[in-house]
Amino acid sequence: MVDKLLARLSPKPRTRPLPKTVVTQDLAGKTAATPIAELSFRPSAYGVCVHEDKLLVVRAEGQKWSLPGGAIEIYERPEDTVPREVKEETGLETEIHRLLFWDQSFFFHNVLNQAFNSIAFVFLCSPSTHPGKLKSKHLEIDGEELEYAAWLPLDKIKPELFSGTHAGFIQKLQKKGIL
Repeated sequence: MVDKLLARLSPKPRTRPLPKTVVTQDLAGKTAATPIAELSFRPSAYGVCVHEDKLLVVRAEGQKWSLPGGAIEIYERPEDTVPREVKEETGLETEIHRLLFWDQSFFFHNVLNQAFNSIAFVFLCSPSTHPGKLKSKHLEIDGEELEYAAWLPLDKIKPELFSGTHAGFIQKLQKKGIL
């Protein structure tokens, strides 16, 4: 009996070969074919922080908006990454409420000159410190200069205002009725 169950649960053999390349997208939306051998794995976590009908966002110099967040450190759980990243990028302390969804993407980080296979966890959070006190402009993180963090009114949120994968996050959040 157990053998039959294990046989049913065993993964099916792959019927098609692995691709030699994947399509990656940078923060500006530019796509390129990238050899899979050049990909690095990057688990990440982002916060959907809403307060008084406004969404907390960050923007790197010359780029579109993004949700605050970033790479999960080797010692972290995804839900611990968001408060750390939000504090680094905005100065705000946050409280995590729940996981909203996860997503996979292939992206190219121009500043690091590196392609990634990213698994992103997107969490609902709220500010636990005064939400009006955001870090000032021109904060440098991982070689990338953030122009500033801001609160965007929910009725002004459109996917095209957001960079690459984050535009997809916004679409999912709007489809689910969260934004």
